[in-house]
Order: sequence, then C-alpha cells, then structure tokens
Amino acid sequence: MTVVHAMLNGDQSAREKEQLQPLLGTHAAWLAGRRFLMVPYHLIGAESLDAAVLGGYVKRVRELHPDANTPAVYRDDAMLVDARAWRARLGDQAFIKALSDKPGDPDSWGGGSWSPASLDAAFAAPPGDRRRRKHQ
Repeated sequence: MTVVHAMLNGDQSAREKEQLQPLLGTHAAWLAGRRFLMVPYHLIGAESLDAAVLGGYVKRVRELHPDANTPAVYRDDAMLVDARAWRARLGDQAFIKALSDKPGDPDSWGGGSWSPASLDAAFAAPPGDRRRRKHQ
C-alpha cells in the first residue's frame, strides 16, 4: 500500500519502477494533477468497519486541516438539524419530555437528567463525542 500511495502522489522513485510503467501509462491521464489522502485506520476497538474507516478519515482530515469543516460522513448531522428544529417548535420542556423512550432508563435518550444546558452541549459536541450519541 505504501508503494501505491507513493505512486498515486507522484513520488518519482515509485513512478520510475519499471514494473509499474504499464500501469502508470494506462492511468496517466486521470492521475495528472490529482492528490490522494492515505487514511490510516485500525479495527481494534472499532464498532464496525464503517466506523473505523469513516472515523479514521475524519481524524486524519482534522490532523492535517484543523481549521476545515468536519467531513460530512456522519448520519447524525441531519438528525441533529431536525432535533434543533423540533426543540425550537416545542420548547425545551416539551422536547426533553418527548425524548424519553422509557422514563428513568439511563440508557434511553430521555432517561438522564436533560436540561437546556446539557442539550446545548450535546448539540454542540463534535462527531463521535458520547454526548452527541446519548446522554449519560
């Protein structure tokens, strides 16, 4: 993979390898001027392959470009936009009450002690933060 990454990113020593010349010749037109991001990821401790790959991608982009927006790979972004709209319509008290699947269940969204401040913190948390997934 290291050789492929070097070749894709224009490394001269990789591109000069005789065995790669036919491959490079076939794909030279679409390779010209492009840059490729190598995303290192590990499956140890990952919830799924998708979480490892997409989480690794987001982590790598944040490392290389800390001022850039978070890549739009998280499904909960749209859910949180919708939740903000419902919260604005219902008001905090009714919205918090509506979150509860099972009152008193600490694993349900409404089971914790939600407050307007804890909702703000959950809505503002970055992707992957536990506050964004469920209140504990």
